[in-house]
Amino acid sequence: VAGGAGVGDAALDDEELVKTLSDADVALLQRGPNTKRGYLQKKGQRRFVLLKGDALLWYVSENDSSPKGLVDLATCTLAVSGANSFTLTTSDFKAFEWTSKNQYDIAEWVSRCKLAIKVAKFAKARVVRAHAADGGQRLSTLDAFAKRSWVRKKGKSRFLVLRGNTLLWYDKEQGSDDAANCKNSVMLVRCSVHVAADDACSFVLTNHSAAAGGGGVVHIVIVTVAL
Repeated sequence: VAGGAGVGDAALDDEELVKTLSDADVALLQRGPNTKRGYLQKKGQRRFVLLKGDALLWYVSENDSSPKGLVDLATCTLAVSGANSFTLTTSDFKAFEWTSKNQYDIAEWVSRCKLAIKVAKFAKARVVRAHAADGGQRLSTLDAFAKRSWVRKKGKSRFLVLRGNTLLWYDKEQGSDDAANCKNSVMLVRCSVHVAADDACSFVLTNHSAAAGGGGVVHIVIVTVAL
């Protein structure tokens, strides 16, 4: 299971965000990054669960490299559904109930997931506000590019943009500062990545979104970096 940075010192440095958090939330952040991992029960099946940034991922075992499923916490609400359980409900009304025999462990899962939801929704709302204030024409500085370059995808030239936790590709470089112009995109929190076995200049990005819904074909994107 791949690790990852959670919500920690960066959140505490954001004065606007801190104003929206409770004292308990701030105290939790002061203890370190808002991550958690461990085994929980889902529909009677034991799953290894990982809270990572703005996503909750689950695996059949902690040795697995690809998640069995995941939810974007920015789209979720959380409800305590019992002394030893909680339920995450997505914006499209999919419910995921998690249980544990350890009441104290469930309490910490609830606290950390609630905090992650608050931070994720705050960040998403702020980007939307900044984008709207900009007339919807350009990406805000909060959504800044991390990397941009031409690559080959399925034999075709594509202009690739890494923006926050999203990878977008375009037919041309012109207009690539507007997400609305992209040919397609994928949320990286839903993906795993590795260098192609037969080509050191290529990487494979596997989107597990379809699998998260309980079935479907996992989409694989192969990108060859132009030399």
